[in-house]
Amino acid sequence: MFDVLGLGELLIDFTPTERAMTYQANPGGAVANVLAMMSRLGCKSAFIGKIGDDEFGRFLAKSLQEFEVDISSLVWSKKYPTTVAFVDRTDEGEAFRFYRNRTADVTLKPVQVDEQKLIDTRLFHFGSVSLTEEPSRSATLMALEFAKKSGCLVSFDPNYRASLWTSPQAAISEILHVLPQVDIIKLSQEELHFLTGETDPSVATNKLLSLGPKLALITLGSAGSAYYTDKVNGMVGAPEVEVIDTVGAGDVFLGAFLAKLLNGNVRLDELTSEILDRWLAFANQAAALSTTRTGAMSSLPTKAEIENW
Repeated sequence: MFDVLGLGELLIDFTPTERAMTYQANPGGAVANVLAMMSRLGCKSAFIGKIGDDEFGRFLAKSLQEFEVDISSLVWSKKYPTTVAFVDRTDEGEAFRFYRNRTADVTLKPVQVDEQKLIDTRLFHFGSVSLTEEPSRSATLMALEFAKKSGCLVSFDPNYRASLWTSPQAAISEILHVLPQVDIIKLSQEELHFLTGETDPSVATNKLLSLGPKLALITLGSAGSAYYTDKVNGMVGAPEVEVIDTVGAGDVFLGAFLAKLLNGNVRLDELTSEILDRWLAFANQAAALSTTRTGAMSSLPTKAEIENW
């Protein structure tokens, strides 16, 4: 039995160094980052995805293994290369340039999804990147349906990347389509406005909750994070840090929160403001710590670092 099974992208993040046009290869991919963080916090994690049978792919597989994430359902492609993304730092933050035209993660087929693992897991986690193209879209939707029928808790991170979609409308339609099967949704302020068109966070979040999710987590950058259920809502501030790199901070936040949820054995309908305040404070600290280091997966803090900071 696994605590969490994630399906999605596993890719190389090329992050800029201090030298112009020089990049460092780091393991990344939003779903994989979440699993690595959860594994680091004591959850038994497994990943389903597709990578190229190349040096990048082998590097990524080894990276997940080092975080003790089960990769026995990882699919290797001899035809398509491992996906890569270049991270560009701008005045507005990080921007991603994806090189993903018929690369491995997009070509995951429904038949390549390990259904047995979906039966033997407590939580299924996925994002929208695997929904952008076929056949990975069908593989993701099949896994989501199977996980839901198996009684899994489902978490979802829209993780909107405009360049990966044919249009904003296509992204909104696809993301809203899966929400009736989602229990927990994590998104940024910008994504909240993008999906709902609402400027008031409470109105926007309640609109999303009405579609199916029981809990919405909103990341607020340096201001911290917020939570909404049909019973309670609140905001929790984040500690001040000297930020070096924010890539993957949202994944660290979500992984830390989901680990608290699973390790705490608390049902979503039992969540109180007291519990959520405490868990979001922990997740905020984890995310803040990760921004003081470079890379996504390479910046993950340990439980001791989070608790003793």
